[in-house]
Amino acid sequence: MIRQVLLLGALALAFGVAVRVVTEPAPAVATASPPATETPEVKGDGRPRWQEVWTKPAPGLAAMDLSPDGATVAWADGKGAVRRLDADGRTLWQKPPSAGVNRLIATPSGSVLAYRWLNPVRPAVQILSRASTLSCSVDGPIWDVAISADGARAVVGTGQRSIYVFPTVTAETPTVSPKARWRTPGIPASVAVTSEEPMALTGTWQEAGVSAFDLKGMPRWRHDESDPTRQFDVCLSGDGSTAVGVSARAPRETGARLHAWDAGTGRALWAEDLDAFHPEVLTSRQGRFVAVTYVKMLSYHTGQVVERKVALYDRQGRRLWEKGGLFFSPRLVALSADGARLTVTDGASTLYTLDARGRIVSRLRLSPHPKTGVTPVIKEAVASEDGKYLLLRRGDDRISLLKAT
Repeated sequence: MIRQVLLLGALALAFGVAVRVVTEPAPAVATASPPATETPEVKGDGRPRWQEVWTKPAPGLAAMDLSPDGATVAWADGKGAVRRLDADGRTLWQKPPSAGVNRLIATPSGSVLAYRWLNPVRPAVQILSRASTLSCSVDGPIWDVAISADGARAVVGTGQRSIYVFPTVTAETPTVSPKARWRTPGIPASVAVTSEEPMALTGTWQEAGVSAFDLKGMPRWRHDESDPTRQFDVCLSGDGSTAVGVSARAPRETGARLHAWDAGTGRALWAEDLDAFHPEVLTSRQGRFVAVTYVKMLSYHTGQVVERKVALYDRQGRRLWEKGGLFFSPRLVALSADGARLTVTDGASTLYTLDARGRIVSRLRLSPHPKTGVTPVIKEAVASEDGKYLLLRRGDDRISLLKAT
């Protein structure tokens, strides 16, 4: 097994990609955290803050996405066949299989971007619509793709340290030419884009840091990280005012740190060491609030246990509250546009909604499968840009669209 991992790592480095271990980090002396036998107390009125719009079968699901406005859903099966659904769950079109497709981006206009994540053999983004299938080739394995909230532009980062910007509007041409292409100091492991303040943000690895550019490739500002092993995951507030990132030491994602910048000037607002693993971050539309989840290793007299935490910060870096523990393992799902409502999963079958003070005001448990009676786990969740819609990948080979009440 060790030889296989070393061989895979060598091949990955040869193609400009990285192998990341996604299991939870734990020292050899650590003990597994006990199963949750209690549920956190609901202090609000208990009414669900989410309602199910529809649930559909999605056999062999390989990828899914929800458009920024929540009106378009896309999913791909194991053979690479891509479907586009409307907000009522009706299939509007389906494309023939394209082997290896494992990432999708659903646009507000109804087109779908499909690509093969970290695949050095077929580095291209397909733009799919009812009428056409277009292709935009890039120069290396694709690390990340992001679209602006209006769906007009896509930003692509590759293992050759390149950033591409191209329009997502389809046309009857065999290919789509990028409107801009430039180089980044490191591998762009994460990209973000905003249309209100047209700019792209990249979080890089191997020359770690964060860079901001306008959409023609002109540099705006850069944060250089002294530790080259750190990898950044970045996001931009919808209004383009605040840039937020989390960084950790690859490949085990140790030493998690939370960062915030003024997106217009690049001025560092604050940073905080979380002393944790596996950080994930979201910011509200105006950048007033930052939500983060992370994994902590805590020592007890019997050994060490793993606990997952969620915390909310304001733009000045004040931590407003923190939740989590042995019986509540939150993972970040959605943050409302005003930051007043935060949604997390418990790592199983339940969505929890917290208010701006950190109180759990409601919980929603997935309904059992109609034939088996088994309650499925939530395997993946994608939120719309304003946090009003959720697309869930369920453990029973189905997907569900939920709407905030």
